[in-house]
Amino acid sequence: MYTNIDGTSNKMDELNAKIVELNPDVIGLTEVKPKNIYYQLSAQELNIDGYTVFVNLSGRGVALYVKDCYGAVDFKPKHEADATVWCTVKTSSTETMVIGVVYRSPSSTELQNKSLETNIRSAADGVFHHFLLMGDFNFPEINWNISRVNAADNHPAESFWNCIQDLFLHQHVLDPTHYRHGQIANTLDLVFTNGEELVTDLQYNVPIGKSHHLTLTWTTTCYLQRAATRTVKHCYNKGDFVAMRKLLSMVGWDEKLNELTLEEMWSEIKESILEAVNECIPVITYFIHSFIF
Repeated sequence: MYTNIDGTSNKMDELNAKIVELNPDVIGLTEVKPKNIYYQLSAQELNIDGYTVFVNLSGRGVALYVKDCYGAVDFKPKHEADATVWCTVKTSSTETMVIGVVYRSPSSTELQNKSLETNIRSAADGVFHHFLLMGDFNFPEINWNISRVNAADNHPAESFWNCIQDLFLHQHVLDPTHYRHGQIANTLDLVFTNGEELVTDLQYNVPIGKSHHLTLTWTTTCYLQRAATRTVKHCYNKGDFVAMRKLLSMVGWDEKLNELTLEEMWSEIKESILEAVNECIPVITYFIHSFIF
């Protein structure tokens, strides 16, 4: 679950009610601090029972929550940036997912924009199998539906677009997420992964409180140590194809396929191939769990 909450001070009750309703495994929030700069929000005020929280209170602030059972660990990319926070979660004994939340102010300086891009690059270039980044990037100039930047070549939106393309990241949010009276609706809140297939069932839900930003929910599927579903796959790279060819060569194809229709012949051929695969190709069992965001 992700949203720009536009200040948490008067929205924690509604946020907690939403969490009870959706039961997300991971939560990303941006603009957790109120616009009133005289109020000093503490990280402890953002705690939610059952979740490990990672907080960066620079600027308007961001927070990232992961259920305690996943054992998430704080992650600091080589190059840090304002209002960004990252963590890692083990998805198997050898694979890790890195998760980040970003808030980019529309008044960011050129130095801050470059720092953000460098931060994302250093996180994405790490030795992680899965990559997930969510946040409010404030780039209405980018049309994600047609992959076009409606701005000059030296505009920060153009530079950010090139950064995303260089990293081969996929952006999943295609409909507007920000609505304000008298303004054109914009797609400001974005979700990036390193694989198009990682995000399914993306939904646009009502804002929390009086925020102008929708709440996004989706499912990210990956392999996790805390498994929920078991699936078996064949290891074709370890198969005995000599024995498989021998088995298939022993089939009396002329007699087996004689006077059959095309569909019947394909059914017989497929059955014989599957029998040979089961006989000659070893299998491995995976445990699959879907993160709910």
